Amino acid sequence: MTFRVNFYAEQAFLSFVKKYLNNPIFDKDEIVENGAMCAIACAASIEAMVNSLLRQDGRFRHFDELKLASKIETLADFGNVEVDWGIQPWQNIARLIRVRNWLVHYKSSDIGLINSEGEWITDSLNKYPKIDPDTDLSRETVEKFYNSTRQILKELAVGIQVDSFFYEFLDTEQYEAFLVG
Repeated sequence: MTFRVNFYAEQAFLSFVKKYLNNPIFDKDEIVENGAMCAIACAASIEAMVNSLLRQDGRFRHFDELKLASKIETLADFGNVEVDWGIQPWQNIARLIRVRNWLVHYKSSDIGLINSEGEWITDSLNKYPKIDPDTDLSRETVEKFYNSTRQILKELAVGIQVDSFFYEFLDTEQYEAFLVG
């Protein structure tokens, strides 16, 4: 007997983030480390599902050549979904994309200068960092990324009118990375 196996990366990524959010961590370094992985996982879940939805929709063959924000906007256009990067939840998604890019396209370990109280020093030589790990990778920020990810993915899926099977997990948070049938 043989079975068809489907792997849903977006669900695997979101399951990882949900587990982090459900398990309190108090060590500052662990929070930042887990926050980095969760930010990458949220962005990866968006890209995995947006790619899947674009493939299902079929109107644009070369979507894999676009940046993530362009993929989102293309899919939104197909589904008549309003994307305004200046308001929530889109603001959180724009921030998530910036954080993800900073993490995966890592350029330098020197992100800034702090004083003995842990405050960033800004002067003619030192600027406020583009990404502040204590803020941008905090548990609170990860939770915003996670909830905004689920929200926009559902909006996009509903917009192009795919079967609810492809997005109901975004409401239930019951993730199944594998489906064997």
